[in-house]
Amino acid sequence: MGKGKQGTAFEVAVMDIQKLIDPNSNVSHDEKIIDKYGHPRQFDVVIRGELGGRKLLGVIECKDWKAKVDLPVVDAFITKMRDINANFGMIFSNSGFTRTAIEKCAKNDIGVKSLLQNDNLVTKVKIKYHVYLKCYDWRGFKVRIFGSGPVNWDPENTINDMFIGEQNLLEWFQYHLDSMPYLDVEGPYEKEVEFSFPQVIQVRGHSVVVQRIVFMATRVMQLRHTDTDIKGNGVFDWNENSMSFPENWMIDMKVPDDPSQWEEYNGPIREGFDIRFGVTALQYSKEHPPLNIEKL
Repeated sequence: MGKGKQGTAFEVAVMDIQKLIDPNSNVSHDEKIIDKYGHPRQFDVVIRGELGGRKLLGVIECKDWKAKVDLPVVDAFITKMRDINANFGMIFSNSGFTRTAIEKCAKNDIGVKSLLQNDNLVTKVKIKYHVYLKCYDWRGFKVRIFGSGPVNWDPENTINDMFIGEQNLLEWFQYHLDSMPYLDVEGPYEKEVEFSFPQVIQVRGHSVVVQRIVFMATRVMQLRHTDTDIKGNGVFDWNENSMSFPENWMIDMKVPDDPSQWEEYNGPIREGFDIRFGVTALQYSKEHPPLNIEKL
């Protein structure tokens, strides 16, 4: 099967990323090495380096095919490696590998890898990673008020019914919650405000004189998830289910901006190269900040 321009371009891309990942080694493209029988054997990418003063030889087979790499490619590569006494070898596929090919490579210490798609390379296999989104929100807004003197209190009153002058107490509390630093915590929260002078709270046409207010709410988290394509100058390892990158690497991925477009998820968060974000829903929606009741 002829390589063609695309096949050669894939080999060069593999060589280039290998140079970035292993800058201390000598990496070449399309080299012939004489085997132990005196025959020249062609390799797409050749790596020469040292470890502890010992010279190492590595070879890479590149397959830019529409189909996944299967056992015949692996068997032939193992033979070529042994015939030149290579220390290590890798197969790069632009379309992935069959399960049996991955298992055979694992038993023979051969790397099974694919390049990530980037601006200069369009891959036939898309490497996806699982992305988790922790969506935090506040629920159960309540207050406890402390004052003196008799009061007729309607148990149906809520924090949203309470005002100091024209300032709604719920809106002030929401603004306070938005201004808090992001914390990866859940559960109940209390904020106590003690006034320098007693304040009159208006509640549904009634007045209540208070000295202190305790605001209460509960922070809840809903886990959502999605899968996303990842692009960048990197290598995906099919055996390890992991990625490797050169120094100063960057990845590009697109995820929905709206948390409601992510799927709800109730399972455990997987370990490994999974990506996690956290967002907190804003509570206060008005343009101007509220009256600072803590200074009253």
